[in-house]
Amino acid sequence: MIELVCASANPDKVVEIAALLDGVAVLLPRPSEVPDVVEDADTLVGNARLKAAAICSATGRPAVADDTGLE
Repeated sequence: MIELVCASANPDKVVEIAALLDGVAVLLPRPSEVPDVVEDADTLVGNARLKAAAICSATGRPAVADDTGLE
């Protein structure tokens, strides 16, 4: 089964994402030493991509991210 690093530090979001990936992937926690990412993209998708790319760069592993903004 594929392992993905979760870009979110929000425990509620981690639980929600893990539930969506249940049976498809193992969700690994974001390393505590990885700093928050500046979310300055123009869209929610853009911010999620920034976070996922930062986690990939920091860990060398595939990542999953979300961005819900004010929704």
